[in-house]
Amino acid sequence: MRAAIFTRVSTAHQAEEDKVSLAFQLADIEAYCESKGYTIVGERPYYQDPGFSGASKRRPAFQRMLKDAQQGLFDVIVAWKSDRLSRGMYPAALLMEAIEGTDITIEAVKDTIDLNTFGLLAAVGKIELDNIRERARMGAKGRASKGKIAGVAKYGYAIGQDPKPVIVDEEAVNVRRMFAEYIGGQGCRSIVRGLSGDGILTRNRNEWSASRVWDIISNPAYVGRGVFGRKRYFMKDDGERAVKHSKTMPQDTWTTVEYPRIIDDATYEKAQHERKNPSRQSYRKDRRHQASYLLRGMLWCGHCGKRYTTQASYQVQYRTKKDGIKVRTPTDQLRTKYVCTRGIRPNTDCPTTYIYGKAIEPIVWKAVVDFLTNPEEVKALINAREHDLRDGGMMAELGKARGQMEAVESEKGRAFQLFQKGYVSEGELDIRMKGITEPLEFFGDEVYRLETEASQIATALEHLQDLMTVSAEITSRLDTMTDEDKAEVMRNIVDHVTVEDKGQFQVVLALEPVYDQLPRLGFWRRSLWGGPDAH
Repeated sequence: MRAAIFTRVSTAHQAEEDKVSLAFQLADIEAYCESKGYTIVGERPYYQDPGFSGASKRRPAFQRMLKDAQQGLFDVIVAWKSDRLSRGMYPAALLMEAIEGTDITIEAVKDTIDLNTFGLLAAVGKIELDNIRERARMGAKGRASKGKIAGVAKYGYAIGQDPKPVIVDEEAVNVRRMFAEYIGGQGCRSIVRGLSGDGILTRNRNEWSASRVWDIISNPAYVGRGVFGRKRYFMKDDGERAVKHSKTMPQDTWTTVEYPRIIDDATYEKAQHERKNPSRQSYRKDRRHQASYLLRGMLWCGHCGKRYTTQASYQVQYRTKKDGIKVRTPTDQLRTKYVCTRGIRPNTDCPTTYIYGKAIEPIVWKAVVDFLTNPEEVKALINAREHDLRDGGMMAELGKARGQMEAVESEKGRAFQLFQKGYVSEGELDIRMKGITEPLEFFGDEVYRLETEASQIATALEHLQDLMTVSAEITSRLDTMTDEDKAEVMRNIVDHVTVEDKGQFQVVLALEPVYDQLPRLGFWRRSLWGGPDAH
């Protein structure tokens, strides 16, 4: 028996402890394999994941072991305990899927693994992990109620020996500056530019961001009223990395933590009053509601493979006074922008981090208009669909599959008749049925597949013909359409738009061959061009 050894600890610190350290696990497993007479595959440290949670799917050694299992490189997987392999349902499912159809078994030194209940044990392991996290949160809440903090202190503070927060003077100066400039009328972005211009960085030597300044301005900890438990943070594994998410908790669950004051009450209240200033609020609200996006949800980055998100801002004019001071004045001209969600992250090489709406929307709209105003293209699609349906042999193939299925069903009926008349025994009937069931399922699946494809092509053909019928009316209204009308047309005609390198765009229409998008055209036709809700 060829054995694959898997070891794991959740943190790098655990890797150095004696209780469940990697070395301790390895020694136990190697002794176990020797007693069983197993031949260990590979070299030390074999399949080893230090510093990874058992609930994670993206463990590199775990993923490598799954691939090797599918290639038949070993016969048994040996772990120290079952929770070393998985502490969640998703990695357990991946493991079970990898060994399905093989003769690979799973064993553990400290407990017994039953493949029939392994998924259930993984679910129980997740519950246990959640309970550990909940106990840790309760412990942190208890410390917070006594004025003690853990983890990383807020900017402007450090953790003292108690451990209670103490003021860091050089950081407190920057906090007071942010409050003073914000009360003076500057926005968060303007404050960031000032900090960067003076060479002031964050505690981690990074550039400041508007969101971090906003968090400081709105945090009551700087007047002595810190809050613990306002947000709960948790990690979600997307298969490539752990993504941090947060959830705002109900206010009655928050715990107040006493902090030494950096800002006086009057300054803090002025800043909060300024946060609620109608001019600032209306600026953001108007920008959000007035913006119109022709390609919302349709634009994808060809380099990163991620969807573009939307942003809007008012264009800004700059003028320099006689004394040399540059004044920034927002205009009422709204500017939309599409931003690659991965490209804006640090240390990425995305060539098209963002693109303005006025640069891409007219190009995509022209492509759609060219399609709608060119009936020859629609006719070509109709001819292609008719060929697939009638001349492509699909109906003949469907008829043949139906005939074969009927023949097998007749054979099944004859077998039951022979059994009822006593010509064959029950055992002989079982043997006959085993030879009938498999081809019956095969031809049944084939008939279903062909019927589905024929139905999709027929639906596509029907809606393409509908499009031909209304194309003249559509083209007559292209020049008078509102932005909302154009967006509705785009949602029903365009499947997606890919931003390629060097400023090129690929527009993929939702007509060919994505048949499941086509039923929307019927709704689109009725809602825009006919019926009681016609424009």
